[in-house]
Amino acid sequence: MCRIKRRLQLATEIADSNPTTKQYRLAAVLFKGGVLLKAGQNTEKAAYTTGYTLHAERAVFRDETLKETAGLLYVSRVRSRGDVSVSRPCEECLGFLVEETKVIRVYFTINSEHHGSINLRALRRSK
Repeated sequence: MCRIKRRLQLATEIADSNPTTKQYRLAAVLFKGGVLLKAGQNTEKAAYTTGYTLHAERAVFRDETLKETAGLLYVSRVRSRGDVSVSRPCEECLGFLVEETKVIRVYFTINSEHHGSINLRALRRSK
């Protein structure tokens, strides 16, 4: 299994363990140099909210020092029936990642077999 799939699998396992009662559960994991720095899950009980939930992408960066980390972010979504689905960051989270962090690229699940990615450096250069 390639590195990207292993890291997305880790995010999937973390998302699946989320006790939330929502239709879906998300998790994001931040890696730098092969080291897991932080994992975050979506939750309704959080001090920092976007809408009515804390999104997994933002949960990773509740530790402000991580915003300066030029790492790779992996995001996975597990629906209530247990299948993996599209976890592309919403526009608000994508804007947050581009403007407030130094994350290089975000990888996201499409389903259990496929993934996509967004080059955040390219988005920063185009602004």
